Amino acid sequence: MRAPFIVGIFGLAVAVAGFTEWASRRAAEADIKGPQHETVAKPSVAQPALPPPITPADAITKPASADPEGTHVLVLGDTGGVFRLNAVTLSDELAARIDEFLSGPDAEAFIYGRFVIEGHTDNLGTKDTNDRVAFARAFAVRAYLNERYEIPRTSMKIVSYGPDRPVADNATPEGRALNRRVVIKVIPTAH
Repeated sequence: MRAPFIVGIFGLAVAVAGFTEWASRRAAEADIKGPQHETVAKPSVAQPALPPPITPADAITKPASADPEGTHVLVLGDTGGVFRLNAVTLSDELAARIDEFLSGPDAEAFIYGRFVIEGHTDNLGTKDTNDRVAFARAFAVRAYLNERYEIPRTSMKIVSYGPDRPVADNATPEGRALNRRVVIKVIPTAH
């Protein structure tokens, strides 16, 4: 009885977050375009240099520099199977990438490791909405790992970075697609 109720509440929360995201992006687009008869001069501001995009090979085998030695990283959304705009659920392609990652030679170490699951978005919409969407994406990954692999929730930490850590230029649709991602970091521990 409790499981369907919880699933229903989560579904409602996802729907509300999606609608809020849609509405805020429409408002942001209207602010950007502005009325047709107005001409607004915007000052030119130099954009900070972005880090190079993460490649699939780097995503699986290369530990991030600030992470402990032996950390394994999987980026969901860097290549095929990206998160669509406002999407907070795992596609079959993204689930398959997780399955491939967790069935590799280090699979046993992963099961006993500590997981940090980071949710990220592009910069369209409000900061608050993006933070909620990023959290919902990370939550969906945690739920999948818990249900499919029985990884305890206490071994998984969720972090929502929203639009704060882009890996690509948000000025292009391709760049925004790369920024809509979830990063799974597995820090192996002795068992």
